[in-house]
Amino acid sequence: FLQTIFGKKVTIVPVIIGEPNTKITLLLARAIAAMSEKYDRKYLFDAASDLSKGVSLDTCREKDAEFIKFFEQNHGDHLSEAFYMKQFIAFGGGGIVSLQRLSEIVGGKKTKVLMTDNSSTVTDDPYHVDGYCSAMWW
Repeated sequence: FLQTIFGKKVTIVPVIIGEPNTKITLLLARAIAAMSEKYDRKYLFDAASDLSKGVSLDTCREKDAEFIKFFEQNHGDHLSEAFYMKQFIAFGGGGIVSLQRLSEIVGGKKTKVLMTDNSSTVTDDPYHVDGYCSAMWW
């Protein structure tokens, strides 16, 4: 999607981390911060993740809304701990925590949830629903 809009002006580097392990997410955040300081460029960081998995539509909406509220606090340590304690499920949680940690390192001030959705909008099945989220930091 982003390359369609910006063409060759944008380079996309996909990173996939499922586990929000503190050591790995800190190392990744520090490596990206070092890279961004080295080059005089603007960066936009995006993460997408599955959230709730195989739950009812009501449960999906409730749990995903709780996650978004928690996420918008933009605090990597707290979110990492919440994942560890199984307070939330996110199958891209490691990427989300890494980017929150990166935002803290580079002084990022803005976090925006771009979109949340769930599988029932396509399948019309309100009993076995998966939630989704996409967010950006800058």
